Amino acid sequence: MAGYILKIKEIDVSGAHRKKSSFFLAAPEERLEFRILVADYLKRRRLISGGEWRELIKEAVAAYADELG
Repeated sequence: MAGYILKIKEIDVSGAHRKKSSFFLAAPEERLEFRILVADYLKRRRLISGGEWRELIKEAVAAYADELG
């Protein structure tokens, strides 16, 4: 599952010319929304199962909670 999170990060960080990705500069709520959108996209394209989607959503919520402290 961590591989999917790394892939999500690669999607946004792929612009090597940028010093910092907009993903990392975004507010925690925006990062949560992005993670959920990517999970939904992967499920809709049938690249992940329902169980993997649920795991991604749990990880997204956990990351959001971590960011809020």
